[in-house]
Amino acid sequence: MDKKFFAVLLTEKPELLKAVIAFNNASVTPEKCSKRLCGDNAPCIKICLTRLRGRLRTADFSPDTHLEAASGLQAADIAQGSFWDFAEESRRLALLDAATLRRLAHWFGAAVHAREIAAAVARDEVMTLKDALGRDVYAYALTRGRFALSEAVGGAFCAVDRRMPLAGRVVKHGREAVRILRQTWPAPLRARTRDLFSFAAMDGKANRIADNHRGNMKNFDHASGTGCIANIEAVREAVWTGLKKILIKEVAPQWAPCFN
Repeated sequence: MDKKFFAVLLTEKPELLKAVIAFNNASVTPEKCSKRLCGDNAPCIKICLTRLRGRLRTADFSPDTHLEAASGLQAADIAQGSFWDFAEESRRLALLDAATLRRLAHWFGAAVHAREIAAAVARDEVMTLKDALGRDVYAYALTRGRFALSEAVGGAFCAVDRRMPLAGRVVKHGREAVRILRQTWPAPLRARTRDLFSFAAMDGKANRIADNHRGNMKNFDHASGTGCIANIEAVREAVWTGLKKILIKEVAPQWAPCFN
């Protein structure tokens, strides 16, 4: 990570820097930082941040200097994934709390199936959906939810699990969207956030949306149709765009300063 990125965090995105520091606080302890930096009693994160600020003001902070080095972590700790900088934006979902992540998945699922939800007119069916989804999510699906995602994303998800009840598909596909996004994260980060994302753990392949319905992928701008990898990347990019939009506009607007 280069100097410019952290200079921006320090001057323009203090909320994101605070969240990154908070995430790392649990694993970056005085034992994991050098004695020269932290000592036995000093708050390690505060010391690391102070050193980072100092390095940003000096010429010895080269463009390819990483935050791990600036914060004083040992090489072994870096290899174990002890400090995460979250420069890759989608990984910042790991900064959220579990309740917010669950709501985000739920609202994404409602956006995926918004047109089907709106098509339900029988009184019993409508009441069942309201009770299962929550009245706020149901109302969102009838209004803004129908325009939150591209048709290609909605089509890719709606083409599977057709035999499941609609409310069940909303829940399952919202969680599957989170899983599609998270599967590309580095293994140490996935392991560290396993409990946080336990609600999204499911059997089967996370890339089945792309694998089983390649025909839908031709509508993605970045899908070349040349193979599964291109399709999965296209799905992931479109899913992330939708998740971020729903997060900062509907579910948790207070997190908007932490995203681009």
